[in-house]
Amino acid sequence: MARQIPHDTQRSSILTRAQSKHLARGSFDNNDHLSGCFNVPPRFNSREFMGEFTNHVSDFKVPMAELGYNDIKDLFGTYDVEPGSTAGPYTLDLRLKNARDVYITISGEIEPPLTKAYPLEGHGFWLNHRRR
Repeated sequence: MARQIPHDTQRSSILTRAQSKHLARGSFDNNDHLSGCFNVPPRFNSREFMGEFTNHVSDFKVPMAELGYNDIKDLFGTYDVEPGSTAGPYTLDLRLKNARDVYITISGEIEPPLTKAYPLEGHGFWLNHRRR
């Protein structure tokens, strides 16, 4: 049976995804550092995001994460976590912004859920790999 996610959490994720032109699927976790790997169409090149939260956040996993972005060219360089980003208890709602004021989002259901919601602060960068 599917877990019921509180209405406010669903609304937040839906609004975030609606603002992006493109979606890519992958996974994301926080285990001593941030790590996300996404297969970006059209050639499904692998894009990996690495970074850290500068505040305390319990370890978590998002096995079916969604990356929202407007242009594949935006998946390069460094990004800062935007205020209002949260992890938990049921979902990840991560907004990232670079120095050119370009925004991307990473969202999805946290499995298993955290005991509470955490505000997120931190930064990271994109590694880019081509699938052969």
